Amino acid sequence: MPFTKSSPKIYYEVEGDPNSPSILFIGGMIYSQKIWFFQREYFKKNFFTIFLDNRDSGRSDKAASSYTIRDMANDVLSVMDAIGIEKANIVGASMGGFIAQDIAAFHTERIEKLVLICTHYGCEDYKKMTEETWKEIFDSKGLSVEEIYLKGIRYSVSKDFFEKRKDIVDMLLSMMKEFYQDPFAFFRQFEAASNFCSKEYLGSIKAPTLIIGGNYDVLVPKPLIKSLSEYIPNSKTVFLDAGHLLFLEMPDTVNKEIERFFK
Repeated sequence: MPFTKSSPKIYYEVEGDPNSPSILFIGGMIYSQKIWFFQREYFKKNFFTIFLDNRDSGRSDKAASSYTIRDMANDVLSVMDAIGIEKANIVGASMGGFIAQDIAAFHTERIEKLVLICTHYGCEDYKKMTEETWKEIFDSKGLSVEEIYLKGIRYSVSKDFFEKRKDIVDMLLSMMKEFYQDPFAFFRQFEAASNFCSKEYLGSIKAPTLIIGGNYDVLVPKPLIKSLSEYIPNSKTVFLDAGHLLFLEMPDTVNKEIERFFK
């Protein structure tokens, strides 16, 4: 299995023709790269696709101590170096969007175009707007591990989707069980995400940027998506009738938006 030689070692997978344009997908907290299952099949036909497990997720190494989003951005660059890719189109979702912002701002030479999904610029603005939501999510007294997972999924998708798409909910639950993330790893990722604040340097992003937000996303409310687009030059925003994991709720629409933007 392919791992970087960096420390921590990062697991990655590639598909498609290496001579085609590259797309690198960066996911959010908890989940492995398997969460991109709707994108994997679609994009490998016309793109060279790269999927990775963030540190403390999936098959990648567990971290020895706390870290930052900048450290996680360096993990992604180590994957690009291991594959031998100088530049790529990058898609980042949720915390993966933080990592993508950091790369786009401080390593402008490594990115062609940028897609940010269900993400924001962090800072105190985010904490104030979502404080009560996270209190509700963390209230897990008396819940089993599976019930905690299901509660997290419920907050990550729209109410209608959670009730009607049991197949996808069960698939997400299976992925979380397959690559169990212990509480220490979760809180290391959560700490890195909580300390993220990119507002001051978003103006440095030169790559054309597409931002996709969900109208029913309780984890990243619409005002934060709109603010993100105001800070990034040469960006455009699309809102879909979906929750936080909108690339799972509306994969056909999201895939077509991304493909159209990258072409």
